[in-house]
Amino acid sequence: MSDGMIEEKDDEKDYHEQDTVNDNDKTTDPAKKNISYLPQDFSIRELRLMVSANELNLQPDWQRNFVYDRKKASKLIESILMDVPIPALYFAQESTGHYSVIDGQQRLTSFISFLDGKFPKQDKTFEDFTLTGLEIRTDLNGKNFAGLATEAQFKINTTSLHTIIIKKESDEDVRFDVFERLNTGSMKLNEDELRNSVYHGNYINLLEELAKNTHFKQMVRKPNFENRLIYRGMILRFLALSSKPVEAYRPSMKKYCNNELRENRYLSADKAKEGNVLKLLEQTDSPQKPD
Repeated sequence: MSDGMIEEKDDEKDYHEQDTVNDNDKTTDPAKKNISYLPQDFSIRELRLMVSANELNLQPDWQRNFVYDRKKASKLIESILMDVPIPALYFAQESTGHYSVIDGQQRLTSFISFLDGKFPKQDKTFEDFTLTGLEIRTDLNGKNFAGLATEAQFKINTTSLHTIIIKKESDEDVRFDVFERLNTGSMKLNEDELRNSVYHGNYINLLEELAKNTHFKQMVRKPNFENRLIYRGMILRFLALSSKPVEAYRPSMKKYCNNELRENRYLSADKAKEGNVLKLLEQTDSPQKPD
């Protein structure tokens, strides 16, 4: 159901498995949790228009997180032309009524990029999106969307993709759990990457800014943590635990951090500047005087 393989290294697993012992939080009434969803089909043309109109969010960091190479994306385009079924997409409906991609970002980015003729590279630049590495429709190798026959263009544009929309009325803790379940396939996201999808907003933007701090990165020195957004998770834990008395903590850490994000998701700029962590980072960014 998911898009590609990104496996956690051992130290990443250790980081995330710290919470599993106390993950049975019984403080919330299960009867109050609900999930509401809506199945709907969209054509690729419709989805492209929704993205252009900012009605469908491929995530702010979608270019950086796009992991398909051009050969894999090309075979996905070939699958449409061969009538191979495409797995369902999963969207979350935001409070505005707009949608965000939960599962299927790689597929959807591949389709839209091909229609636009621009393939997104890892360094956030683009190259011409011509099909490559096709072993069945070899006649299409080297062709872009504009170079395809009119019939093939029409088929790609009008192909419908089955979509499951998690409605905005759904409990956010349940939504987080659903997103985890969706990622038990080939591309398993860690909890910090999931939070980036579920709770994106001002708080996530703050974590992204803090995670770029030079001195913080020099202290941790785990590039794989930075690439998988775990730096943000480490800072979130600190903020969550320092914002309330220690007696307020209830396990698990994962749910405690989710609650911190949910409560402060749209915090103001002034509120963000009040945090002691910001003052600390401002101090460490200033030149150090010699002893």
